[in-house]
Amino acid sequence: MYDQSLFRIHDLDAQGMYSNPIHFYDFLQNRVMIIFRPKFEDPDHDHPEFSLILSKKHNYDMVGNLPCVLVA
Repeated sequence: MYDQSLFRIHDLDAQGMYSNPIHFYDFLQNRVMIIFRPKFEDPDHDHPEFSLILSKKHNYDMVGNLPCVLVA
């Protein structure tokens, strides 16, 4: 039973999810939504608008290593 719990925690951490309620609520308290919009034109298929939810506690290296995938 204990081994399964450790495996599940490790699996959640590997997926980038929060395995600890304290860390999750800390993220909720410090989250920021960043909206990216085209500068000089309306959003369209070639230049869509999208948003990212980040934490105020993320530093530049953490944000730079995030795998960003935009699914159209």
